[in-house]
Amino acid sequence: MRSIIIISCIVFSFSSCKPRDPQEVVYLIPKNYQGVVVVIFNQKDGLPENFDNRSTVYEIPSNGILKTQSRPIKGWHRRSFFYIDSVENKSEIPYYTAMDVRDKGADKSKIICYSRERGVTTDKKTNTEIRFEVLLITSIQNLDSIAKHRDMSMDKILGVN
Repeated sequence: MRSIIIISCIVFSFSSCKPRDPQEVVYLIPKNYQGVVVVIFNQKDGLPENFDNRSTVYEIPSNGILKTQSRPIKGWHRRSFFYIDSVENKSEIPYYTAMDVRDKGADKSKIICYSRERGVTTDKKTNTEIRFEVLLITSIQNLDSIAKHRDMSMDKILGVN
């Protein structure tokens, strides 16, 4: 009897779960921008959350640094990266992992989005947590120099020096 109750509870809990529609995150990057892109979350002086249908939209400014009031999105979601021009024409920027760069044999001048990373640091002045995401928008041939620039400038970008 006890096992029937346990099994019934398990079946009920699974049957009451509704599949969630995946949410998309769209990054709109100024046309021809190349360099480090940083999204800094939970910023009181940041831009309010921006939604388009079921998508969260991050409109990256020309300096590559977006401060937003929104929190980082958790869970599974699709991500898309686009260049956008002054009349809002979009062109997709392909996302590459380190294995893609190594294995795809792509044109070295091709612009890609590379290595989306999340991080957390502490503002030394206020002792508050800063959550952020970093992307590299660059050609494969310039990947190493952009990555070095990212590594040297993150404290300055996040304002934690």
